[in-house]
Amino acid sequence: MTLLLCMVIGALTAFAIRRKLGLHPLGLWPVLAGALGAAMPHIQDLFFVFGSAFNLKYQFAITWSFFTLPILAFLPAYGVFRFAKNTENWCTYYPYAVSAAFVVTLFSIFTGAGVQPLWPLPVHMSFNVLFALDYILLLIALIFLLACFLFNSYARDAARLGFIICAAYICVVLTFKHQAHSFAEDYAEAFKLDVVDITTLAQPINPLNWRIIVETKDNRLHDTMINLYREGQIETSDISTRSARINALFMPKHLAIWRIYRRFGMTDSKFPHAAFKYFEGRNFDWYSRFAVFKKMVKWQGMPCAEFRDLRFEGARSNALGGFMICQNGKTFELYQADRAGAFSKLDMMY
Repeated sequence: MTLLLCMVIGALTAFAIRRKLGLHPLGLWPVLAGALGAAMPHIQDLFFVFGSAFNLKYQFAITWSFFTLPILAFLPAYGVFRFAKNTENWCTYYPYAVSAAFVVTLFSIFTGAGVQPLWPLPVHMSFNVLFALDYILLLIALIFLLACFLFNSYARDAARLGFIICAAYICVVLTFKHQAHSFAEDYAEAFKLDVVDITTLAQPINPLNWRIIVETKDNRLHDTMINLYREGQIETSDISTRSARINALFMPKHLAIWRIYRRFGMTDSKFPHAAFKYFEGRNFDWYSRFAVFKKMVKWQGMPCAEFRDLRFEGARSNALGGFMICQNGKTFELYQADRAGAFSKLDMMY
């Protein structure tokens, strides 16, 4: 989830775990501890200083783990304690910080990016139900957070009711996910596809917008973007906002456009197969799920297979989602494109 959504849910958590109704003796400082505690997993954004390999390997892992969150929660708890100076022990704020961190991690499991809550165990969990910044979930959390501030005497119950409404919303979106999955199954059955996996991904703007990717045994990815209840196609113009143009990409089910990508290109040569095998099996399997071969290139004298994550097709930067896997002697090296299109070495792959 985005930093904003995490902090709002973290603040709501601080209200929800109060033991009693009424004003808190420490004022709103525990709420700040909760918001900052929920923000702690996002210190992964600083991983780039340790190099691209470290960043890609450990994002949504180290700082989102149930084993490391109790350690990270010390920082906001101690920081608020030192700044507020209204209690004798930093432990007073610790339950708010650590509870908020755990709650946002649980919520993040429902996103498409997912997290590794049991790191260092390599278990990546993602239910693909929520977009990273779900506007409706944010609105619900903000409404009940505002209610907590306005009616502080009843803040605990208001926050708990807010979480019940959030849970109900997630249950509703789960029914949308089921509909999107059923639509994919109908497509696969109609064309008699030999399916390996079906992935349904929540998309921005509207919880009825879904991206469906069907992987088949012939190494093809079938991709479409639909709106579950839209009757007609949305028209856009030169003055349409970016949000409107994004929303227009999601077609009614009866007008769905399926794009079919060959995982290893039209020639299906051996080199992309070998390169992808290394890419997939060296801690990058989560990022290789939707990678498709783009072209063979030569970089710094090495033969390279360039892949692209098809989810980034149409992104503002053509470089986003780009990877190169180059053969350097008997080893493979993995490179990822930055926003400017330049590649930086990520990992030596043996």
